[in-house]
Amino acid sequence: MLWIEPVSPAVLSDERADQIAVGHYGTDLLPTSPGQYKAWLASRPGLSDLSSEIVDIMDSGIQTTLTSQSTCLTGSSMPGGHQDLNNAQNTSRLAYACPTCGQSNARDGYYHGTFVAALIAGDPTQAGGTGLTDSNGFYWGMGLAPGARFGVQKIIADGGSVCGTMNLTANVSNAFSRGARYQNNSWNFVDTTYTSMSQEYDYLVRDATGSFASWANAMTVVFSAGNRTPTGTTPIYSPATAKNVISVGASGLPRAGLGGDCDTAISIRDIPSLSRRGFAPDSNVIKPDLLAPGRSVTSARALGSGGQDCSNSTATLPTTPNGPYYPGDGTSFSAPQVTAAALLVKKTINATPGAYVSPALIKATLVGTAEQLNGGWDFVTNSSVPWAPSRQTGFGRLSLAKLLADSTPKVFIDEDHSSPNPPNRFISSGGFKNYTFTVADPTKPIVGALVWTDAPGNIGASTPRMNEIDMYVLQGSYVYCDGQTYQGYSQRSTGCWLPDFYNTVKRFVIAPNSFTGTFTVQLVGSNITTHAVPGLDGTGPNQDWALFLYNAY
Repeated sequence: MLWIEPVSPAVLSDERADQIAVGHYGTDLLPTSPGQYKAWLASRPGLSDLSSEIVDIMDSGIQTTLTSQSTCLTGSSMPGGHQDLNNAQNTSRLAYACPTCGQSNARDGYYHGTFVAALIAGDPTQAGGTGLTDSNGFYWGMGLAPGARFGVQKIIADGGSVCGTMNLTANVSNAFSRGARYQNNSWNFVDTTYTSMSQEYDYLVRDATGSFASWANAMTVVFSAGNRTPTGTTPIYSPATAKNVISVGASGLPRAGLGGDCDTAISIRDIPSLSRRGFAPDSNVIKPDLLAPGRSVTSARALGSGGQDCSNSTATLPTTPNGPYYPGDGTSFSAPQVTAAALLVKKTINATPGAYVSPALIKATLVGTAEQLNGGWDFVTNSSVPWAPSRQTGFGRLSLAKLLADSTPKVFIDEDHSSPNPPNRFISSGGFKNYTFTVADPTKPIVGALVWTDAPGNIGASTPRMNEIDMYVLQGSYVYCDGQTYQGYSQRSTGCWLPDFYNTVKRFVIAPNSFTGTFTVQLVGSNITTHAVPGLDGTGPNQDWALFLYNAY
């Protein structure tokens, strides 16, 4: 059985969610800078033009008036696109639209795919866009990566049912061959274990062609964690249980002043009751990886898919041509924001079109810049939100402020693909590597995130991690150990307890004014027994990795 998350009445956000994601909010935790997101984004290095990047969207298709097709088509062949996506007027925005899994066309007769596409790339200010704002001046329909290109593969029928016979490898490989390097999946398989689909995606993040032939064929894959009913269980659904994908749960997004059920007092630090969390087989595995706004989101509405206002409210949704916006709740709508953020991370690290930036480094950067939700309320447990990382919060809420709005020095170390014998790669158990850095500003925290694209685990494994890399921070006689935190900060000691053996994502956060000068990050390949990197090092054990550091050089 497959799961497609249903829409439910919600309040309106759009550009508000974008501003939250990049840190534009006040002490009241409400978004600021209405109408300015796109211009601000364009002022960031490498982000003035996102049209060289393509995101693949596996969903219910895209808005079009076309009712039948037998092959993949581009924007020039897909009439009637949504104003903010303009796949008719501007053919470069829609890279491809493919009917798959027995679908007769790529037309979105449900709503979901168009909604997701606009959360990623919608631009109401483009030629032909609606240009509509709410009463506070925030744009309706503004995606987090406005202007990016996208392709769609229709796996969800017009009635909302998800295809049960997908060829995942073929879908991902087709997207890669058409230029996509990111894939958004706002659907799930109703199974809380590490399934064959989870395993397959762990292969496909490493090599999107399915051949396991080259590290250069990587794909950054994002999955929604899944929704829960008010009285349902909480663990995340497969394939979000895969190690190498980025799994996304929902955080809150406030919107007051609309009246009735449209008013939402939930804070950006709160976790709504709909969001799944935790890996069912083992509580030590941190999933989801991140949270992003999912309690109250609006986005583009596909032709003929209907729409509803919030109940008991005097407010109405904009109804100019095609009635273009629709409200929704769910982790389905949190995931696209993280997918768009992954694109922005890549372009910030390397603005060169087509340049390689590994999914591991993208994930490490997102984890390393995430914000705590402490002080918020968890509406699942009806208790305060714990410090991240945790089953409830993952590694925190999506926030690109440290990356895009903070000049504090940062370090990006990507996977080592030099040949032969890459010096930063582990090829046996027991070795270690030391890297020395300098604190940039002692009054700020120091953050480090390590991620490795692991070899696929065994189906049904309680802990699917295969290779193991441990991370320590050393200065003088003190050491900070991965997996040991107190109130969000890594604990310092003269010795170490057992490190985190369960996760392929490790993070340390060292409190401000802890030390100055230089420090050492030590990586230990404590268990390297599996061949994880295609194309180099023969067939023996190997493991590469990526590291992000904030406030160091």
